[in-house]
Amino acid sequence: MNKKMMLLSISCACLIFILLTIPAMSTPAELKNADLTDDEISFKDTYYNRQILNGINVPDKTLESFARFSVWLEEQGVDAEAEEINLIYIDDDLKAVTEYAWVFAAKPDTKQFVAEKIAAEQAESESLFSTESDFNNLNTSFAFFEQKYPVKYVHTGLVTFITVENKKQFVADFSEEDEQMLKKISDIIDKSNENIIAPKWSSSNPDMHGDMARWAAEKNGLNESQIDLIADNAAAPDNWGFPWYQEIWEKNYKHFCGPIALNIGGTIITLAHVGGAPGSCEEYVNIAKNLSNDSKYINLGYSTHFMCDISNPLHTGYVIVQAPGYLNGFELIDYITEVEFSDYHAEYETYVGSNWTSGRNFSEYAEDVNNGMTISDPEESVKNLSDYSYAYSDTVVNKISSNQYDNSLFYATAFCIDEGQRYLIGLIEYGCE
Repeated sequence: MNKKMMLLSISCACLIFILLTIPAMSTPAELKNADLTDDEISFKDTYYNRQILNGINVPDKTLESFARFSVWLEEQGVDAEAEEINLIYIDDDLKAVTEYAWVFAAKPDTKQFVAEKIAAEQAESESLFSTESDFNNLNTSFAFFEQKYPVKYVHTGLVTFITVENKKQFVADFSEEDEQMLKKISDIIDKSNENIIAPKWSSSNPDMHGDMARWAAEKNGLNESQIDLIADNAAAPDNWGFPWYQEIWEKNYKHFCGPIALNIGGTIITLAHVGGAPGSCEEYVNIAKNLSNDSKYINLGYSTHFMCDISNPLHTGYVIVQAPGYLNGFELIDYITEVEFSDYHAEYETYVGSNWTSGRNFSEYAEDVNNGMTISDPEESVKNLSDYSYAYSDTVVNKISSNQYDNSLFYATAFCIDEGQRYLIGLIEYGCE
């Protein structure tokens, strides 16, 4: 068996194992964590109800998250209209059909950005257009695609939900030619596909994992030595070494938890919580609960890592399109998915890291949280946080891919950090019981 076939076989085996070991339906999260306040219920019933969405496939937990976000902004004293906050959410049925739904299921300003990128590529480079006809053919194909599947916008509350007018036809008729056309546009939007996506919020400077774990430990009244052990080990799982054939599993799959929607013969099936972060978080916090020495707090630090990762929307969404970034190091990209996805994950984490203690000052939204979630089942709590974080993955990809570092991206990120910090406080309390 040659190297390519061996690697392909290993990867297929891993994929089959993953699909066989994940639930096809969501396990109910802890009710105490998921309960909505009266104000949140009012927002959800008024703005994020099924009648308004009219067939757009959006998980219930996503709608709850948008309702909670709306109330959270009011609690922060933010005037959403004045700040021009508008999130986006792409119909999950579209994402089940193509990994490139984000290319065409976008707001008009983003589509204009895409058009400008295509024109700039044609003018400046021959890497994707060998002839003038190649450029014209792409433009013609995309225009025909948009006419065939007109985009439909449903704006309600603070969210623009995006689908297509004739979704049944789209699910049934979307072709390999359509996929390749959208892939080429994706390549044009960002060709910086040089770095493998890092499986981390950030473990360098600043150490966001360490900071969030430290503040969560402080809120639990631990002593300085215990706090240092937790904070100093919170980033460690990103730096553990593994043989190359374990890298995808240990350093990527175990740092992720989110849904995957699949188009099986025209039927959309959603796998609710794909990824190993819930189990990894629970594994280390349960080790900690049975110890009383320094190892207790070291393992608590490890556990916080996996909870913290899930407060990042790109650890809960776009798992398939991000996978080639991981696979690229093993030369599998051309043999398995043929999907390339620019390093939006790393760009997003760079944005958050560079605005951690200055600029947007995201650290304040973690440090100022005083009250944690009540956690009795860490695995289910990670899944619950994943459900809420996933709601913002479309907004993150849309904004990062079009260089729009605006208030919508800022507040969506701040909310996820705030929510994640509440779970970290509860996790450490659980581990110290």
